[in-house]
This record gives sequence, C-alpha cells and structure tokens, in this order.
Amino acid sequence: MKSHDNKSICIQPWISLALLPSGHFTHCCIAYKDRTRSNNGGLAHIESDTVFEAWESNFLRTIRERMTNGEYLEGCESCYVQEKAGKDSYRILNNREWKKRLGEESYKKIYSKVDNLEIQYIDLRLGNQCNLKCRMCNPHNSSLISKEWNAIDKTQDAELYNSILKKSNIDNDVNGDWDTNSFFWCDIEKIIPNLKKAYLTGGEPTIINSNYIFMSTCVRLGYAKDIDLVFNLNLNTLPKKFLDLISEFRSVNAIMSIDGYGEVNDYIRSGSRWKNVQRNIHKLASKKSRDLFISVSPVVQVYNLLSLHKLMYYLLILQLRYRKYFFVDLIYCLEPVFLDVKILPPKMKKKALVKLYPLYFAFLFIYQLSGKRFHLFTGVKGLVNYLKSNMNYSSDEKIEDFLAYTKILDKNRGQSFEKSLPSTYGYLRSYEK
Repeated sequence: MKSHDNKSICIQPWISLALLPSGHFTHCCIAYKDRTRSNNGGLAHIESDTVFEAWESNFLRTIRERMTNGEYLEGCESCYVQEKAGKDSYRILNNREWKKRLGEESYKKIYSKVDNLEIQYIDLRLGNQCNLKCRMCNPHNSSLISKEWNAIDKTQDAELYNSILKKSNIDNDVNGDWDTNSFFWCDIEKIIPNLKKAYLTGGEPTIINSNYIFMSTCVRLGYAKDIDLVFNLNLNTLPKKFLDLISEFRSVNAIMSIDGYGEVNDYIRSGSRWKNVQRNIHKLASKKSRDLFISVSPVVQVYNLLSLHKLMYYLLILQLRYRKYFFVDLIYCLEPVFLDVKILPPKMKKKALVKLYPLYFAFLFIYQLSGKRFHLFTGVKGLVNYLKSNMNYSSDEKIEDFLAYTKILDKNRGQSFEKSLPSTYGYLRSYEK
C-alpha cells in the first residue's frame, strides 16, 4: 500500500508539533500518551529541550517511519476507535484538510521525508489556567481541578478519589510557569514565518495571557494574515480584546466546547452558566465575517449520553436561525475509563439509541437526497455503531467507580447528580454501594 495512503498514516507528525500544559511535547494532542522523547531517552520538556530539538528528535522520526510502514500506534487508539465505528476521526479530518492545503502532489511528496521538515502547524497549550471544572477533564488542563484535587486530598475521600483516577493514569503532578521561558519564545519567533495554522487552547484560551503574547507576536512580525487560528472556547467569557486581536488573522475557527443543553452543560462543566454560554454563542453566530468559522465539540460521556440529542436539535435550530454551518464533531471520552459510554448497561444504551435514531435517519435521508457529505451525520452514525458494537459489554466495577467519583465531586461542588440528570441517575442508582 502507498505510504501516503494507508490506515495508519497521519499528516500530524510531518507538519505539527504540540506543546502540552505540562511543558511536554507530542505530535498530536489526541495522541498525548505518545509524548515526545528526547534523544537521551527521557521525556522532552520545554525547560530542558528546545522546540527544534523535540521536532528533530529520533522519537518523531521513528513515529513517521512506523506510520509510512502502516504500523498501528498505541497513542492513536482514539482515532482507530472512531474509525472502526464509521466516524471520520481526527486523523481522517487532518489528512483531508492538509491534502487540500498542500495540494495533491505536495501532500504525497511530504511522506517521502522523515526529517528536515518544517513546522507548519503548532498546537500551543500555554498553561492550565481555567475558569471551569469539567468532569471529564484533569488537573493538567484545568487549574481549578488541580486546586480541587488538593482540597479533596485533605478529606476522608482522598484515598478513594486518588485510587479511582489512578486506574486511568491521571495524576495531579502539574508543572509551573514554563511559558515564561525566554528561549521558548525565541523558538516561537523562528517558527512563526512558516506557520499556516495555530491551535490555542488550555485551560481556557481567553484567560491565558501567553495566548495574547503569541497572537501579538504574530501581528508584530507581520505574519498574522498568513495564519489560521483555532480555539477551544467554553464561552463563559469572550473579552473584547480577544475578539479584536483574532480579527488580525487570516481566519479563525472558534470551537465551542459544549457538552449538553442548559443544566446538563452546567452540571458537567462546573462553573459554567448557560445564559452566558448562550449569549456568547449568539455573539459569535451573528458575526458576518467570512473568515470566522464555528465548530462544536461535545464530549460523548456517561453524563450526557441520554440528553445528547437535545443539544443536537439546539445546534440545528441555531444553524437555521443564523443561516450558518456549524461543524459538529462528537468526541468519544475514553479516559477516565469510567466515563466511556461503552461501560453502561445494555438497557441504557438501547434507550440512548431510541433517542438518537430520529436524528440518524433524518441525516441519512438528507445525505441520500443531496449526496453531500456532512460531518454531523458521520458523527451520529459513528456513535450509533459504537453503542451497538459494545451492546453486550458493560462493567459493574467502572459504573461503581463512576458513581463514587460523581458523589465526591457533587459533595465538593454543591451539585446533585440525581437532580441535574434524573434519567441517567435512574438507570445507574442500583449500582450504588
């Protein structure tokens, strides 16, 4: 099979480098387990390795070689799971995007090299500062979760909480202010002239000062108009200075991180206020700019499985109201493992399918009628297939972990699983110890 066209190949290691909130590197934020190793064998880190040393490491060279050989990589499991379910994964979407960006011939040609490549896409997570505590998130991506973990460690729930999260290899070992490293910013200035795309998240990107430094640097150097920006926004805040600065760039893709409609979203994303989210959705959707694109990335998890259809209907209504296409990408929560919807009892999965089928068949009809491919259809189809293929699997142990984890968070956050998500609670309460 051609090296540029096998089921392992992904453009990411050839054009992209990601810097995690911990200060470690990876070639892809989805494959965060495959953190880049320096040539001395240890994990590459911004405080000991330059951006270019990580980019030119033997580790990344080996990743590229293994992909061209058609080998499957453990760190790419999330994409493999989605593709098996029939959904367009991050790998497929990126390959499609960069084939269009580079042109067919250049896209094929780039795979003939495994070194002496240029960084064209950078994924910067310049710290974990955040204004929310999302239940599927972790201390590395939320400063508030890190503080909450420290508080729980002082309670009688500490041992249970730590043991549950340890099963998913989640810890509270968060590194400090590496983004103030002057050598890092010198490297960034060298990369900017070749950049075509930059992805900024966190944390919440609108409250991370280093994101403003990066954007201002692109403007100062005169390259902002050549760069497409991508953000994940929780939409609880949308400062004017942020909106003014992003207008300097070639285009902006605002990915709205929303996991439910109304109270469901506020329960999952503790600290969120739906009225603020709605106001900022309308602020973005009403903008007339052709250079502003809107996406939505709901994380499919135990908490929202039975109400996901309501969010889908809401997003469809918004698109009709504003006559604007929203790219909706359903992301499967595989970790923490007790939030993966495959652990649920069959009767709950069947109930979810009943709620999803009207959307699925409506999208199927539109697809067959128009012949046009749209991503939300493949997302819903993939989720239907994922539930059906795992119908005979469930895990009492993981459901018990889910309930224990939920109970601890509810106690610390003043929330109620039973009141906020009564349907989900009704299916799972019999598993409570």
